[in-house]
Amino acid sequence: MAIREYPNSETVEGFYTGMIETAADKTYTVDPACKHALTLTSFYAKTGSGTVAILLKNGSDNVAVASLSSSTGVYGSALANTSVAAGTALSFTLSSNSSGADLVFRIGYEYEIELDA
Repeated sequence: MAIREYPNSETVEGFYTGMIETAADKTYTVDPACKHALTLTSFYAKTGSGTVAILLKNGSDNVAVASLSSSTGVYGSALANTSVAAGTALSFTLSSNSSGADLVFRIGYEYEIELDA
């Protein structure tokens, strides 16, 4: 069993998920201001048809970039800037869209909560 930095805490895991029927070259806000400080743990995105480039952002910092298509779902295994401060926005920007449709995404995260002693 790992020793916790904060013994009276619990790790909460969650996901942001969504779908965009008709992708457009623009920025999409996932969370305008994260309630808790988060650690981003995973990223997956895929289109149902067409292709599009995606850039996941933590505030103004780049987290992941990928080229999406319907044949390949992209798992972000090499994420950067994964520590998200409370109150920071999460977003992604789509570009180089070529008939991208039915884009699905999942962004994994975790955070610590304090338990009553």
